Amino acid sequence: MKKYLFSLLLVVQTGVLMAQEGLPPHLQGKIIYPVIDISPWVGVFTIEPNALKYDPTLEYKVALDIYDKMSDSTAVNGALSEVARTFNLLVANGAPQEKVKLAAVIHAESVLSVLTDEAYKEKFGIPNPSLPLIAKLKEAGVELFVCGQNVGYYNFKPEQISPDVKIALSAKTALITLDQMGYSFLNVSGK
Repeated sequence: MKKYLFSLLLVVQTGVLMAQEGLPPHLQGKIIYPVIDISPWVGVFTIEPNALKYDPTLEYKVALDIYDKMSDSTAVNGALSEVARTFNLLVANGAPQEKVKLAAVIHAESVLSVLTDEAYKEKFGIPNPSLPLIAKLKEAGVELFVCGQNVGYYNFKPEQISPDVKIALSAKTALITLDQMGYSFLNVSGK
């Protein structure tokens, strides 16, 4: 057991040090990455909350609305980063990873962030910078859905969408269905 705990601590510390690069000096060493550590901005500020801690009687099912405009084709979609941060926040608050059920519903211009590398290269001349984050989200158990209406609107074919992302009829029907399945709604898009 001691070997396991020491190994876990070593892995967590290594991930923290790697992810800390790029953070302002006052945050260095104060941010943790419980599950996903793909960028400095998906971390969680270390604090001991005195309210609304993990409650094992609750289900932590959240449908996240992703529709940010793409202002920089070389950057990861910021709203997708917020999905990773939301996952990390729930785990940091005490929820076991296996009890966190997130579903990201991607639509509007954010559809561009779920293109395959080939389709993204055709449009922007570079590989899709959001795909590594999408792979990490899927690995953590996050379900990703893209609006089929926007896929058609932007004239993409299903095979041009990352295989890690499922195509729903629409964002509206996906969000309504997830609501009926007991998912809480969270808008993490800001633009």
